[in-house]
Amino acid sequence: TAPAVDPALLDLGVPELTGLCMDLLEKTRAQDSRLTIDTGSVSVSHGTRAIASSEGIRAAFEGANAGGYLFGMCVDGEAVGSFSYDGDTVRSAKDLRPNLEAAFSRFVKKCAGAMNAKKGESFRGSVILPPDTVQEFLIGNLMGMLGANAVRLGQSPLGDRVGQSIASPLMHLTEEGAGLPAFRLAPFDREGTLRRQTPLIKAGVLQGFLYDAYEARAAKTQSTGHASGGASSTPSVGASCLSIAAGTTPLNQLMDVDQGILVTRFSGSTNPITGDFSGVIKGGFLLQAGEKIPIDETTMAGNLYDCLKNISAISSERRLINGSAHLPTIRIEDVSVSAG
Repeated sequence: TAPAVDPALLDLGVPELTGLCMDLLEKTRAQDSRLTIDTGSVSVSHGTRAIASSEGIRAAFEGANAGGYLFGMCVDGEAVGSFSYDGDTVRSAKDLRPNLEAAFSRFVKKCAGAMNAKKGESFRGSVILPPDTVQEFLIGNLMGMLGANAVRLGQSPLGDRVGQSIASPLMHLTEEGAGLPAFRLAPFDREGTLRRQTPLIKAGVLQGFLYDAYEARAAKTQSTGHASGGASSTPSVGASCLSIAAGTTPLNQLMDVDQGILVTRFSGSTNPITGDFSGVIKGGFLLQAGEKIPIDETTMAGNLYDCLKNISAISSERRLINGSAHLPTIRIEDVSVSAG
């Protein structure tokens, strides 16, 4: 297990970080002359989280992390690509440069790939979500419905589905509690309750919900250690670190479809209660007969809960995203795509 504080991180001052930032920026720009970077940063954060309550709880956790990001696009004369973003966060000084180099290379590929986009095609079929889209779209919308507060208020359509199948048997979703081995989190939550690993979906079957102390009392159960929030806010239910188990399909095989869309970024609206969503795929790619073709903004619509059931493959490769999620690439079938 990696330590929460790497002394070498604390030795990185402004001169060292500035030098690293300029070096990474130069190497990133050299990968494609069309690249335009709007914003970016490299930084180190170090602090202690402490809690003391009238219930006699006393706890503290010291942590340090470093990371960076880039946001921008490619421009070539009158041709302008779609905005893209990538970055990473680490606990170890030795991981900072290689992880940011990998993230910034992904950023360049996203920006460059969006150039010379063509009109897409309308069809109903496969969509492929890389790890960051899985986090932002699929899991981001689902997690609000896996909190005990949504269940108590009658807002979650999953409230009475524990023990039932709600997703493909390929799907295993876990809240990792105090974090993954490479990125430790505070062992206690906003209320001082010890965080614990909590299975949410196992082989497609709903296992349970996340609880803070208030929701646990209301449901006459125990807190799972998932109270979130800052010192100036009241606690609320929230996840700290999520993982989806790796599948058995290699990434290149997962993307080998007769026709599909690689969704690098989704901008739209989702109603997590009904599951209905619609919006625009930005910087996406049409996958067709072995080709990967950049496409103009294309509409995607469907239902979140149908998507969970229609997962047809999960990649054997996973990526750790900013220490807070360990996610694979996921392929989903029977989604409506419209080129307009």
